[in-house]
Amino acid sequence: MKDDKIYKNLVAKMEEISSLFPQKIGFLTPHYKRLVPFLKYNPWIVFTFFAIAISLLFYFLFGSSIVKFVSLFQYGF
Repeated sequence: MKDDKIYKNLVAKMEEISSLFPQKIGFLTPHYKRLVPFLKYNPWIVFTFFAIAISLLFYFLFGSSIVKFVSLFQYGF
C-alpha cells in the first residue's frame, strides 16, 4: 500500500491540513472562541431566541400591520 500513488497523495494532503495554524480575527478572537463551541452543540437555542427577538422587534416597530405584510408574502410566494 505504500507504493500506491493515491495513498501518498492522501497522506501529503492530511499532513498539509494538520499543519494549518488557527485563524485569528483580531479583537473578536476571544469572543469567537467562547461562542463557537456553544453554537456547535446548541444552535437551536440561539436561533430560537433571535427569531423570537426579531419577531417582537418587528411587531413593536410596525404594529399589527406586520401581520398584513407577512400575509401578503405568504400569499405571494
